[in-house]
Amino acid sequence: GERGMRLAAALKGTITYFMALLGGMATLISMESEKQPSPMTFRNKIYHAASSVIVAFTLIGFSSFWIAMARDFGLFWLFYSIALVAVNDTMAYLLGSLFGKKRLIPNISPKKTVEGFVGAAISSTMVSIITLQSVFPESDLHDMLKHGIAMGVFASLFAPFGDFLASAVKRAHGAEDYSNIVPGHGGIMDRVDSHLVMAPLAFYYLSVIESTL
Repeated sequence: GERGMRLAAALKGTITYFMALLGGMATLISMESEKQPSPMTFRNKIYHAASSVIVAFTLIGFSSFWIAMARDFGLFWLFYSIALVAVNDTMAYLLGSLFGKKRLIPNISPKKTVEGFVGAAISSTMVSIITLQSVFPESDLHDMLKHGIAMGVFASLFAPFGDFLASAVKRAHGAEDYSNIVPGHGGIMDRVDSHLVMAPLAFYYLSVIESTL
């Protein structure tokens, strides 16, 4: 009910606050532990701390769309939207590796190709349509076709811009990945960048078409 929503909002704000607070405390401890402190060292530590706080705010803020999606529409739509992005990322990588010749955005993400991008878009949209028509066989097939195409487009044409933006930030700072928490895959931000775009798009779309589900 309304009380539960208020408690959830308060909890999210509290978690965000303490994450920022702990990050600031850790930065101070790290600065104090430097054996040869310098202004440049301190600036770098503060820069990394600020970056971490911004990422934390972003992740928690956008994760609220996932929570709202599961609450309002059920877990299927949450996992379905997450899976579509994963399918798109996987197909873009595989098709790009096999058939990629023309670079899509070489200055920002040299490994991405036009062939991989287009092939992934087609693959994701097909998977999206087939999944919806299989899970909801009693629903209007035309409606499921439209929704499948829309969600496929969100996952393949819009969500990748989260990845592109994250890549641009990495290039600007000469970094390969945001961190090495996940060996071979980078950090948490490297895994969720596309979802940060997909989550609100999927949630608002479902809010609009709820009557046809």
